[in-house]
Amino acid sequence: MKNKSKTYIVFLFFLIQACSLFKPDGDLQLIKIHLKSYIYIGPRNEINTFDNYYKGDVGSIPFWFTKEEQDLIINKTYEIDFFKLSEVDTTQYAEGNVTELIEIITFGRSISLKIKLGNEERLIKFEEYRAFKNKEDKEKFLELCDLILEIAYSRPEVKKLDAKWYM
Repeated sequence: MKNKSKTYIVFLFFLIQACSLFKPDGDLQLIKIHLKSYIYIGPRNEINTFDNYYKGDVGSIPFWFTKEEQDLIINKTYEIDFFKLSEVDTTQYAEGNVTELIEIITFGRSISLKIKLGNEERLIKFEEYRAFKNKEDKEKFLELCDLILEIAYSRPEVKKLDAKWYM
């Protein structure tokens, strides 16, 4: 009986070791993304494929992108030349510049996006009431962020975490 117990324990040990060799798709992320998005009157979202989770208003779940989804995001990343976008303007806006201030206030989003793709890595923090130094870069940046969020929102398990915004 003792030999059977030892054999069982050894078998279990090797089974556990063998299982650790098979990793989930989350470890196959060619592009690593950490996106935090806050819309003034809407949901707060966090997608983190560095640590493989999605966090919504009412909870979090394991999360990673499929190969096809990654391809879409990688293509958009290169299309907009993400790693060469201009910097976010962190200066305070003067009182006389009403037109630009109205555009920035109505935008009402804070976004932090970190992408690691191959050897390149970049973090852009786009806070409320800020603009890119090159105005065209704002649109490019938002296209990429919206694509990432759209892919995440296409999943029913993600929608459940932000259910109150989809009613």
